[in-house]
Amino acid sequence: MARLAVPAQRALRGLIKAWHDARDAGLPAIPAGVAGPLATEFRRAVRVGLASVPRIPGPKNSTAQHPGRELLEFCRDREDDVLRFTTDTRVWPTNNISERGVRPNSRRQQPQPPKSRRTQTAPYHHPHMGAC
Repeated sequence: MARLAVPAQRALRGLIKAWHDARDAGLPAIPAGVAGPLATEFRRAVRVGLASVPRIPGPKNSTAQHPGRELLEFCRDREDDVLRFTTDTRVWPTNNISERGVRPNSRRQQPQPPKSRRTQTAPYHHPHMGAC
C-alpha cells in the first residue's frame, strides 16, 4: 500500500494545482498536456495498489477487505467521477471546497429564527411602580 501512496498523492496534488491554475486563467478544463500525464500516474498508482492489496474472497457485502482495497476499487471503477474536476473547472477537486458554498462556515452565519416574546404567567412587578 505504501508504494501506492506517494505516486497517487503526487498525481492528485499535481492535478489539484493544475485545476487551480486553469481556474485562475479562466479555462474550462485543465489542459490535456498537463492533465494527461498526471492522470496516467494516478491510474498506474491505483493499479499497483490493487495488485499489492489482494482481494479477500467472499460476498462483497459481508467480507471485510484489507484497508484501502475498497478505495482503490472505487478509484478504478469510478475514475471518470474521481477525475471529473480535470475536465470541468466548475467541479471542485475536493469535497471540502464543494461544501463551502452549500453551508455556512460557522454557527454565527446561520440564519437565526426570530425570538418570540415571552408570555407572562404572573403580573409584572416594576421595582418602582408595584404590580401592573
